[in-house]
Amino acid sequence: MLKLLLMVQNSLFLVFGGVIIGVGLYFSKTDAAQIASKSLPLAIVVAGGFVMFVALIGCCGARKQNRFLLGLYVFILVLVVLLQLILGIIVVANQDSVRTFANDKWIDYYTSDNPDDQQVLLDLESSFDCCGLQRNATNDLTYVVHGTTVCPAGDPKTAAADGCLDKLDDKIKEENDKLGILVMVLAGLQILGIIFAVLLRRSIHKHEFGDAVDDANDV
Repeated sequence: MLKLLLMVQNSLFLVFGGVIIGVGLYFSKTDAAQIASKSLPLAIVVAGGFVMFVALIGCCGARKQNRFLLGLYVFILVLVVLLQLILGIIVVANQDSVRTFANDKWIDYYTSDNPDDQQVLLDLESSFDCCGLQRNATNDLTYVVHGTTVCPAGDPKTAAADGCLDKLDDKIKEENDKLGILVMVLAGLQILGIIFAVLLRRSIHKHEFGDAVDDANDV
């Protein structure tokens, strides 16, 4: 029974690993990823691949009833759960820094001589129906890249659109919330995996010990 439960649980692991990879690939195609971090989608994809790798270890350990693989599986999962807890605390503690990061990245792209960076900002303005970074104390839109129907050339005070910073901040936090839900569900499965693997490993040990005692008695 424990063997079956562990194999089912790790099958769910494989599915969630694939979902995490899908989230990373989807996020890499969004305009928000360009301003957030180009390495973040890759990190998400790698994390999904790692989840699938650990799931395969668990499946093999359960199917073959191998104590070494089950022990390795438990060891890795304990480290992963602790790491997720630490990263979760760091993310929550630095949630306000997302806005600052997006602000600084927009200015970096705006002042860049690379036409591709300017195009990223144009794409963001079109996608989010916004114009420039944000309005200053005199209600002027700052760091505006003109060239879209949302941000036509002219007096930035008269532009009807809002700045992009608030919308970027909301979008990045929305994607983080989706990822956070996936991580919490995954953590629950990981804890179940640890429990099932430990119980199965003990069951195998008792069975092997019982066989050894029977062999000794026969002698």
